Amino acid sequence: MWNKDWVINTKTTQCEMTPEIQKYLDEKLDAISKLVVVGDEDAKVICDIEIEKTQPRQHGPIWRAEINLSFGGNMYRAEATAESINAALDEVKDEMTKRLRRDKKKRFDRLRRSGAKIKEWMRFGRK
Repeated sequence: MWNKDWVINTKTTQCEMTPEIQKYLDEKLDAISKLVVVGDEDAKVICDIEIEKTQPRQHGPIWRAEINLSFGGNMYRAEATAESINAALDEVKDEMTKRLRRDKKKRFDRLRRSGAKIKEWMRFGRK
């Protein structure tokens, strides 16, 4: 599970947070927390979650889930609508993990490129 440096704010609109929904949400946050890389040990991870039942529709995508995640000076946002609350939470978790993986890959690619440049500069003048 995530560590104590996480601040989680949950907001529900026109629905109640039942223990089953909370447990399902905790599972999804656990999957997201594995991808969160905080450089500073004292840094806080702030996670704002909003679950909403849109009105006045009776069928179709009536559930909306939104996650705003901020840490290390970066802000990530994912939003999804679906026909059930579990499907909306699944979609928003998938979108958030995709964004976090993409950012992590960009960071490592930049690190590799800068290391290659340094190595190239060190070779300058040698034959």
